[in-house]
Amino acid sequence: MTSAENAHNNCILQLKSFAFDSGIILVSQGRDSYIHQWLFNFNESNILKNTDSEVNLKACRSVSVQNFSFCRMEIMRRPSNELIGLLPEENNILIFNLTSNERIDVILTNEKTNGSLMCLIPLKVESHSILLASGHESGSISVYCYNFLLLMSIASLGNAIVTTSVDNILYMLQFSDLTDGSKTELEYEKYNCKLPSHGVNHVCVNSDVKMMSVSSWDCSRSLRLKKTLSLHRDSIYCSIFFQNAEKDFLAVSSKDGLISLWDLTK
Repeated sequence: MTSAENAHNNCILQLKSFAFDSGIILVSQGRDSYIHQWLFNFNESNILKNTDSEVNLKACRSVSVQNFSFCRMEIMRRPSNELIGLLPEENNILIFNLTSNERIDVILTNEKTNGSLMCLIPLKVESHSILLASGHESGSISVYCYNFLLLMSIASLGNAIVTTSVDNILYMLQFSDLTDGSKTELEYEKYNCKLPSHGVNHVCVNSDVKMMSVSSWDCSRSLRLKKTLSLHRDSIYCSIFFQNAEKDFLAVSSKDGLISLWDLTK
């Protein structure tokens, strides 16, 4: 383990990372109704000295957002470096500017038909529209094409969704461009991955699609049979991969309120 930070007063549901000129920004969502932004500091000079690199998190901004459920937030970045969040609000989808602390809009979901909102993901963002998907308690996936002018020229986030449920089966769902208002069926591929029988809170795939992190209720993270990392005292809710100074890191959030940082290159 490289570092651990006492970040929230309650369990941490989600972590996101963004690369800025000033460094890596980690964004954490906690059940204490706060979203914190952390500056990831990495002392590269220690690499030349062949000593342990100094790694730490520095709090740089916090936003209080009420009505959190167990659904995790999703975040996008505008070209102006503003961070825009998709947040659960009473089983609807709140579009929120995390930089200016302003509400933008709310997307209403069909709770009576689909049940509670379980997860969110932005699929594709273009100059005047955003394509996003939501997973629901009924087991259904809803896809929304939301037209607006506040998010401009954000890079595409890909055309696939990785999903799993209590059946411990991993699926890859492919989708086509829906921003023109057309409808299409989602094509899916089933993966024969042996996921932990004790429950999965979060699945994260590295950018090179060669490494997968599974956050589980038994307080450990499994890296595709490569290694298991153990530190936290309670359930793991989220894990993310990111790179800095050509080194691979894993950040993990837990119900114990800690964020742990792991150097995967060691």
